[in-house]
Amino acid sequence: MTSSPLRQFFPALAGAVLLGLALYKMTSGTPAEQAVPHPAQETAAQGVPTVITVKCAHRPRNISIASGDAVLWKAENPRLHEEVECRLPLKGSSATLTVSAQWPEGTPDTPVTLELEPEGRQAASVTRWSFGPSLNDTYSFSWK
Repeated sequence: MTSSPLRQFFPALAGAVLLGLALYKMTSGTPAEQAVPHPAQETAAQGVPTVITVKCAHRPRNISIASGDAVLWKAENPRLHEEVECRLPLKGSSATLTVSAQWPEGTPDTPVTLELEPEGRQAASVTRWSFGPSLNDTYSFSWK
């Protein structure tokens, strides 16, 4: 006894359609919301998302990084290597940061390296040395 070809074809077709619908639902996502671009003035005021890496040869008692009047990061007893995420205010394609740090008495002159990784720009690094137990210096960065 053999079944007719239509009795074999329609169940296979129904299975393929159900499988196709399931795959379609799994792979078709909802359309992503389109981001509304901000005017350039707002972007500059808000700053660019940036990762700042701070490297010290000796552990400071405290350290702060500021851009103008805005303090980007401040820490008491930070580690020798810190990574901080913040919004870096850029003026054109440059940034000037002021770093202040203090070390315990008797600490030798110490290098402090700042590495900036702003979104959409290449990483830039600058090193300054402390003289005595403190550092209060300006770090300038520019991108083309």
